[in-house]
Parts: sequence; C-alpha cells; structure tokens
Amino acid sequence: MAPPVPISPYLLYIKDLRVNSIGSMQSKSFLAEAGKAWRQMGAEEKQRYTDRALLMKKEYEEYKH
Repeated sequence: MAPPVPISPYLLYIKDLRVNSIGSMQSKSFLAEAGKAWRQMGAEEKQRYTDRALLMKKEYEEYKH
C-alpha cells in the first residue's frame, strides 16, 4: 500500500487538534482558533509537526521512485 500524500506541518497540527476536540466547536471557529494558536506557537513546538511532515514526504518520495 502506498504511503499517504504528505501534508504540511500546519495540516498535521489541525488533524491532531480535531482528534482531541471532536464536536466541541463549529468548523469555522475551530479553524480560526487553530490558526491563531499556530501563529502563536513557538518554533520548538512546531518542529514536531515539521519533522513528521518531512518524514511523510521522504516516505512518499521513496515510494514514488
């Protein structure tokens, strides 16, 4: 089975938030709050999502070739 198409670090963050907050907010307000939190997040916190995104990209590229 092919690995999933890689997504951005921000989208990985959104995906994690959605799993942890099922049904607690409307979509529009959820995304507004998530975007605000992402912009305020430090580089160290964002790094875990960046690392995951790079790993996904590498796995996808290896599979493609």
